[in-house]
Formats: sequence, structure tokens, C-alpha cells
Amino acid sequence: MKVVMYTDGGSRGNPGVAGSGTVVYAADGVTVLREIAYVVGKGSTNNVAEYHGLLRGLEAARDLGATEVETYMDSKLVVEQISGRWKIKHPDMQKLALEARRIISGFQSFSITWVPRAKNKVADALSNDAMDACAAGHPVGIVQRADAPATETPSPAPAPASDSETPIPASNLSWLGERGPVTRLILLRHGATAMSEAHQYAGRTDAELSSAGRAQA
Repeated sequence: MKVVMYTDGGSRGNPGVAGSGTVVYAADGVTVLREIAYVVGKGSTNNVAEYHGLLRGLEAARDLGATEVETYMDSKLVVEQISGRWKIKHPDMQKLALEARRIISGFQSFSITWVPRAKNKVADALSNDAMDACAAGHPVGIVQRADAPATETPSPAPAPASDSETPIPASNLSWLGERGPVTRLILLRHGATAMSEAHQYAGRTDAELSSAGRAQA
């Protein structure tokens, strides 16, 4: 069984009133299986809240019997740390990451991908619900959304980021920390052809590469 989940977390004050949000979809990316707003506490950071969003989603996926989990979140820090490309120095996040990896090890397949905040709106709204509840005095734990009746039409999962929105692997850039949304630009150049070497325009013609063009490729 495959599930697709989007998670988020936030803190008003950083550290301050914190909450996380998670939405778990069926494999079709449309059918909502779980929506989770979770109060993290009144003295937590954004990153800790984001880890809690991931954990609540992993727990839900496990409880649903998922074997394949596809995860999207807009925290580059958590994505890179869980992927093993960035070190985890914060003691609280070390514990949360270990718990996340323990649950992940029980799945047959797991992936985690960064998406821009604009494509993570459902989880972001849930995390704000959790922060509102925390500010109102709700204890640490899951909050039932008051504005989500059982008959609510499920909202589709946002489309995954395109290649232009995928962050560049940053195994050697851990000193940068959280950089926010990253735009990746890919410039493509066609290798030399007999026509280009003769200074002729090829337009849409699929001209074969010359020997120089093959060497360039």
C-alpha cells in the first residue's frame, strides 16, 4: 500500500508557540486518509516543529499499513538531514531524526522531497491550526480541526516540484543552514552539427551531431 504525505511545521517566535501539520493521501494523491494538526508546545523552534510534522505523518502511514511512503515538505533542513546529506547537531532534532528513521526502516520504500511552500498549503494550514490551538492553551498533542467536517471534499495533493524547483544536492553546503526556497537553473546547449559549423540555422531540424559535437556531448 502506497501513501503520499505532505508535512509542515512552524513556530511563532522561534522558539515560541509551535505546531505541525500533516496530510496523508492515498496513492492517487487525491483521497485524504488523515489530516493531523499537532501542538508541539510553547517553546519550540520551527525545525523541531517540522520534525514533529514528519513524525506524525510517518506514524499515521505506519498505522494505516503503508509499505511505500512518498513524502514532501518545504523544510530543506529536514529533507537534507533525513536524507543523510546534512549533519544533525541539535540534540532535540537528533532524537527526533532517530525516531523518524526507526519508523522509516519499517517501510519497504521511502522517499522525501523538498517542495516550495506554495505547494505545501494544506499541511501549512494544518500547522497554523495547531499553533492557534497552542496559543489558546491546547496541550501538546493532536488537535481536531473545527473547520473540517466529515463530509468535506478532500483536497488534492499539490503537484510535486518540477525540475526547476528541485534543490541542488548540498552535501558540502551544510554550513549554509536553512536557505529557504531554492531555484535550480538548467542551461542546455546543443552540440555542434555540420550545419552549425557552416554557420547555418537549423531551426527545429534534428541535425545529427558532428564529430566535434559528439565530443562535446
